[in-house]
Amino acid sequence: MSETSAIRHGREFVLQLFMLLKTARVHELGNDAFEKPLSALMQTIDNLVALEGRVALRALEGNLYLNERRVKGDPMLKAAVEGLAEEFAARVVGGFSIVPPVSRNDLRRFVALLSTTD
Repeated sequence: MSETSAIRHGREFVLQLFMLLKTARVHELGNDAFEKPLSALMQTIDNLVALEGRVALRALEGNLYLNERRVKGDPMLKAAVEGLAEEFAARVVGGFSIVPPVSRNDLRRFVALLSTTD
């Protein structure tokens, strides 16, 4: 697969993660409204790992970088980038890396932790 595929999957990852964090604040973690997007995010992670061997998301000066590429795109993606950058800043987190293997339960716990407002 090409760099274009990695960019497309990277955009999907950012959008899916952002929406999943919002969903986790409204729905129980076992709810279908949470589990279906969790499955989609797992698939996107698998695609990115297959392409690049890892998933590393980093926030810097209001921008997001996925595997060292700046994530940019349409207005909906821009809102997700800004939202995740704000989430990171609020938690004093510069970024995170996902290195295989990652289980569904690992991802569920990570999203639950990141979605807490305390």
